[in-house]
Amino acid sequence: VTDVTFDFYDVICVDEVQDFSYAQLLIIEKLIKQGSRILAVGDDNQAMYEFRGARHDAFERIRNLLENDKRGMKAISMPICYRCSIEVLKDAQTIVPDIEPRPDAPLGSVTYGHDVEEMMESVGAGDAIICRTNRPVIKIAHKLLEANREFALLGGEVEATLICKIIYYLTWNSGKGECPAAELALMIKDWIEVKTAMTTNANLLELYQGRADVIAMFAEHCKTADDVMRQVRRVFMANDFEDKIMLGTFHRVKGAEANTVWIIPTDLKRVPQPKTPSEVQQERNALYVSKTRAKLNTRYVAKPVE
Repeated sequence: VTDVTFDFYDVICVDEVQDFSYAQLLIIEKLIKQGSRILAVGDDNQAMYEFRGARHDAFERIRNLLENDKRGMKAISMPICYRCSIEVLKDAQTIVPDIEPRPDAPLGSVTYGHDVEEMMESVGAGDAIICRTNRPVIKIAHKLLEANREFALLGGEVEATLICKIIYYLTWNSGKGECPAAELALMIKDWIEVKTAMTTNANLLELYQGRADVIAMFAEHCKTADDVMRQVRRVFMANDFEDKIMLGTFHRVKGAEANTVWIIPTDLKRVPQPKTPSEVQQERNALYVSKTRAKLNTRYVAKPVE
């Protein structure tokens, strides 16, 4: 990045700056030095991707770059949330007190103590079910699959491609050709054991395990590995969530919204434990993001999914 040159633009709009990596910050610094004016938008209360390369202090670094430029900087605070209902924002204010509802925001509701069976009966198309970690989300997906209900897993084309690459590596690349799904299920168990032995990074292991769980889930309901890949693409690459139940982790649900959001608690033994102040802050931010996905209602499930 330090050797790359960029064309000149008078104004450059930059969004989600709280999630910028060191390389992206270097690019912005070079553009400022070239004379470009920068319109930067971000929320440091939503910075939570340090584990995959983002700078935990990216928002502050952007601010410092702009303040130190001779042209100066104007900061504009935007505390009003145009998504959430009044009650949903009261819940979010326990973490970020400054956030405010729009003037015509509906009342909405936040309720507690629901069980998984009640959630499965009540959740409808256009709702979302979210959790801090992957495994409870996949377990819910399995229940919906067995009940023949439509759902979509957040992650998009990128996640679908990564999962399909694992399947391709385990089958075609290993000389297995058209592989039965039952054999793929055995392969993915061996694959996750190898990955577990290769790294102690808890967040990375959580990511690997989530992908393995998706493959194993569809392998139970498909005949071949190709069928599994088709199902993976179908649930991750859905274009319309209105007729589906949306499923995802706190990190994947960022940017998404639903009328009613069900939040599943996490078995704390399975959550990567934060070790530094920035990691503690990022966990807080992930919780804040989860509390601001509902347009109308938030429903808290009382116990982790068995």
